Amino acid sequence: MSLPKRDGVHDRYYLIHKPDTAPEVLAEADACIQDILDGTARENHAAYPTVVRNHNGTPFLPSQLLDRYLSKLPLKGFPYEEAVIFCDALRRLVGWKEIDYTLEQYIKKQVQERYFEAGEKEDDFTPYPPCTVWPELRPEDVDENLLRFTCYVAVCYYDEFQLVRTNFKEDFVFELPIEGSGAFSVAPSGDTFLFEGGYQKHGKFYFLTARGGRLGQKQKAVPTCDGKKVSVERCSLLRSQMLFLGKNGVLYGGVLGESEA
Repeated sequence: MSLPKRDGVHDRYYLIHKPDTAPEVLAEADACIQDILDGTARENHAAYPTVVRNHNGTPFLPSQLLDRYLSKLPLKGFPYEEAVIFCDALRRLVGWKEIDYTLEQYIKKQVQERYFEAGEKEDDFTPYPPCTVWPELRPEDVDENLLRFTCYVAVCYYDEFQLVRTNFKEDFVFELPIEGSGAFSVAPSGDTFLFEGGYQKHGKFYFLTARGGRLGQKQKAVPTCDGKKVSVERCSLLRSQMLFLGKNGVLYGGVLGESEA
């Protein structure tokens, strides 16, 4: 199939947001989206900006691929699980910084502006104005899975945060030595944490241990089963519970604190 000349910066990629984008280019973009889901797409950050290539080598901007994917999802009966799978796959491929603005604008347009009325900021130091639910909004007009996706983005992606440990009398605040981790788990003791590796380190994990008001050095954590290392394709970490999908197609589960030694 013959494609037109690339129209991105330095002819590095194809733009797909224009109304007159060639149908064959859009077909390649959809193939790239499927390749991201299949794990066969490849990223290239050798030059600016970062691009994602499909199995034919056709390059696109990650943000525009995400925008195209999200634009096709229904707002009523929003497919939460499918959206999470795609966003996780794209984040692992290119990093959070390549897709954060697109997700922020999607949530603003499809959730904030449709469900909430923005008030006036009290001062110039407040980043966001106060919001109240539109009084005419009916419960049946609200899609629960779309709200779940909003919470997912907020909790799993805006993770440049401090780690706070409390005994409800005193708070201990720690700066995390890991950036861009999309998942973490906390042992029942409250002093041991397991974090996914962060940007460009999908499938790698680290332990952090808090002793009083000090946070220890991160230590590499290697998932194992019956004494054998497990190569992780995907993970889900919630509280102390852990699920790992191995590259061998086997699903492994465990509880942090019972076997981390």
